[in-house]
Amino acid sequence: MLELLDQSIISLPVHDSFIVAAAYEHQLKETMDRAYARFVGGVARFKESERFIDTFSPAFYPSGQIDLTYDKNLHRSSPYHRYVDSCAAVHRIYYLFKNKKPQ
Repeated sequence: MLELLDQSIISLPVHDSFIVAAAYEHQLKETMDRAYARFVGGVARFKESERFIDTFSPAFYPSGQIDLTYDKNLHRSSPYHRYVDSCAAVHRIYYLFKNKKPQ
């Protein structure tokens, strides 16, 4: 996770797997391969990647502007929003510790 975060890639651990943006799947697998070889030895075997679909369905104000509050409240419990909220929290905590000055 920290190697990915150093590359500005947010990953979220879930039991025996990770959640990352689809664009970073390759980097995640490379990082996991290196870690597996370093700590266990050998080559890691991966399950088939699972993907989820965001349920974004925009609502518009009469002016034509997108009502972002509507979507946020409507889909608050969607996997996508939980992922984004978790990533933001992990990112904040990581940089708090990384930039903490010794006392």
